[in-house]
Amino acid sequence: MLPDILGYKLSKALPLLREAGYMATVVITKPTRNFPDGYKRVVKTEVKDTKHVVLTVVCEEKGGIHDGL
Repeated sequence: MLPDILGYKLSKALPLLREAGYMATVVITKPTRNFPDGYKRVVKTEVKDTKHVVLTVVCEEKGGIHDGL
């Protein structure tokens, strides 16, 4: 069963997927004007086949309202 990793930091999500026997392809989205260097968080999972998942990840802005929370 695919672990529920939505909202997880990418650094935490990937090991959970590996432990569950999945391979992941990561797609990172970024705003066109800024290049945030904050945490990368999983916002979408798409199962491609039995043990392959595509993760869509966003980069958080550091120092914003939530400051990476």
